[in-house]
Amino acid sequence: MLIAIGAPNGVAPRQEPHNLPDGWAVKAVNCKFWNGSLRPYRAPAYVTDLPVQGRKRTIYRFGRGRAETEFWMQFTYPASVVRSPIASMNDERTYWSGAPGGLRVTDASKVAASGSTGLYPQVSDPVGVVAPEWRPTAEVTGAPTANATATDRYYVWTLVNLRGEEGPPSPVSWAVSAANGQTIILDDLILPTTIPGGVSAKRIYSTQGSGAAAGFYFVTEVDGASPTATFSASILDATGGATEGAIAVGEPLKSASWLPPPTDIHSLRILPSGVLVGLSDMTIVFSEVGYPYAWPPEYSLNFEHTPIACGVFDQSTVVLTDAYPYIVQGVIPGQMTVRRLETNQACVSARSVVEANGGVAYAAPDGFAFVSSGGVRLITEAFFDRDQWQALDPASMFAVWWDRRFVIFLGNRKGCILLEVDGPPVFCDVWADAAWVDPESDHLYLAQQNDLVRFDSGSEDLEFVWQSKTYLTSGPANFSAALFMGAGVDATLTVHSDGVARGVIPIREREPMRLPAGFLGYAHSFEIRGKGTIYQMKFGQLMKELRG
Repeated sequence: MLIAIGAPNGVAPRQEPHNLPDGWAVKAVNCKFWNGSLRPYRAPAYVTDLPVQGRKRTIYRFGRGRAETEFWMQFTYPASVVRSPIASMNDERTYWSGAPGGLRVTDASKVAASGSTGLYPQVSDPVGVVAPEWRPTAEVTGAPTANATATDRYYVWTLVNLRGEEGPPSPVSWAVSAANGQTIILDDLILPTTIPGGVSAKRIYSTQGSGAAAGFYFVTEVDGASPTATFSASILDATGGATEGAIAVGEPLKSASWLPPPTDIHSLRILPSGVLVGLSDMTIVFSEVGYPYAWPPEYSLNFEHTPIACGVFDQSTVVLTDAYPYIVQGVIPGQMTVRRLETNQACVSARSVVEANGGVAYAAPDGFAFVSSGGVRLITEAFFDRDQWQALDPASMFAVWWDRRFVIFLGNRKGCILLEVDGPPVFCDVWADAAWVDPESDHLYLAQQNDLVRFDSGSEDLEFVWQSKTYLTSGPANFSAALFMGAGVDATLTVHSDGVARGVIPIREREPMRLPAGFLGYAHSFEIRGKGTIYQMKFGQLMKELRG
């Protein structure tokens, strides 16, 4: 009897060892099966230090085109980091959720202000602009022009922060009667006690003769420190593209409901339309299109189960809860629809959620689940049963998508699982506290305590361990010969017969090997441990069988 293995593969603990397909294994650790051969992953390569103290939960390299040693943002809490959705911004504005107090933002100037300590993000701002607390008071002076008709006017004012972002308006002033030619003095433009992001300007808006319900229109802009604003009552009659400050006279107030994001926002993501999305309490929340600092509350949608995390594919947001997954679809906030997926695969780890391959994957109670336009499926169902998956502690997992496979890191620094969407998994001894995939180079970076390393990039190979399926013979047999085709093989072979290991035999590359005799059995498995590349392996009861 000859056993020839030409395409080794990963493991499927769910299957009985003798029922595995040819080439599949009962043990596969640090094995790289690319190109149909068996070889080890390389050890991680050291890149730089991560000086932020504490166990890292998220890492992210700020900016684009940076050297791999530069500007590593390090978080000791689970953070979700996205780059600004506004293409015109050239300051590399970057947002993240999970911080105490809510959503935060940094940019190139603030990163530079952090110095060379490596303690990024050391300088940042809260996201959003607060509404003024004080109602403006208006005084009318001067005489109206001839035949001018006085009308009731109402006023509000807004704050503009140092980034040029405008917030929601103040309470509405009391009515004041004014006509063209008169002067309005607006007072009580008192700044709030706390102003996240600072103030660069105050903008004044007015109605024009139809009451407050008709809407407010831009009048003028004053310095952020000014407690008053003085302007002509006829300013809204200006024509020819007249401007006062940064915007045109008469432009409608857009920021009426542009509140800062909720302070408990988490799981920040970005839609292709440029809308930021996140979770807050029992809701999903959205930013205004093109305005990542503005989060109108009327855009929020409620769920009957507690949202754990979310992910985005195409124009869909997958909301993963402690019960069912949901899909929220739409392009424009305020016109989104919600659909519950009828599967009881809850999300057990927010850090395991990863966007990849046209869908969103996550750790569920029964396996690693994948949500796409086709629904929900467990991509580990053929490899792990529920008990085997639970033994891996899915609640401790976090994951990334790298090189066409999921890399699922196990808790307590127990290594990771490399999983293709439709292929058997491989275990790996490499552990991490946090991970990030560079979208430009496709390198996988890992935080290992205070070291930043690059996966599968070192000068030394890891030691692989691969043990074949169990081959059954109809009668007692002894496999006494083996042949390995490969390159640079430095490994050993152990033959298991009826569960008994038959020593440790050094492998001779491209040369038939005699194996220990006298071990008759009905169930046979072959374990290889070492380094190098193996293209094919053969096992026979007789040496002459290897020549075929």
